Amino acid sequence: GIKAFSLDEEKTINGINIYGFPWVNYINGMFNYELSTRAMQIKCAELKEKLESKYIDILVCHGPMTNGLSNEGFADYGNSILEQYILSLDKNYIPSHMLVGHCHNAKGIKFRNDLNMIIVNSATTLHSIDIK
Repeated sequence: GIKAFSLDEEKTINGINIYGFPWVNYINGMFNYELSTRAMQIKCAELKEKLESKYIDILVCHGPMTNGLSNEGFADYGNSILEQYILSLDKNYIPSHMLVGHCHNAKGIKFRNDLNMIIVNSATTLHSIDIK
């Protein structure tokens, strides 16, 4: 997950470019990497510059963008600012995959036709895996 990356860091593994984006919308000040609306706009603008400078295959985000496996009940807890910046990219710069968490009840896999992107939300609290 995101813990394998430093903040706003890119890694290349077996020729696959991966970028970690840990920032989430401000909720209540109790989560790591929460940002105000203005600070999120700045971080998303920086992310857009990064995505336009080098193709990133996989974008790893703490929380999902809106319409990206982000619904819990009737509410969409996704990051609308992140979605706006991703949608504003030229299609050639949109990562093919986005790995997210944070919205536990929205776990699963989704294909966004408009972005040609596979989104995977692996958040879960329903079980634990013991790795020895």
